[in-house]
Amino acid sequence: MIKNKWVCFLVLFTLLVFTWSATNAQTEVSGDISGVWDTTGSPYIVTAEVHIPTGSMLAIMPGCSIIFQGHYKFCIDSNAVLRAIGSETDSIVFTAVDTNLTGSSGGHHGLRFFYSANSCTLSYLFNLSTFARVKI
Repeated sequence: MIKNKWVCFLVLFTLLVFTWSATNAQTEVSGDISGVWDTTGSPYIVTAEVHIPTGSMLAIMPGCSIIFQGHYKFCIDSNAVLRAIGSETDSIVFTAVDTNLTGSSGGHHGLRFFYSANSCTLSYLFNLSTFARVKI
């Protein structure tokens, strides 16, 4: 009987730890970025200017949030690909911690496409330009 209680305790404790870590996931990003951003790493916290380097690709999946900690650029360099394709029911959110757009502070510096690849695709993005100093 004691053994069964111990096993139940361990199972519940393990589930609690996994649930807590899944609900508190976040990923800090800066510098060169590529690959796939999905909801398991969301929100993605931009702590400095980010670049998708030449010839690289970044796919941002539906349901992700990208939160700028400061007035940083999100650059898509030459021949790089950004695919941020949300859906009608599960958009991708771009926002900033400081949403007070006064003076030279607040917001983020927007998406910057520098001769990026023609296959860049953006759809169902929310708040992309609301808090951007440079409109898309």
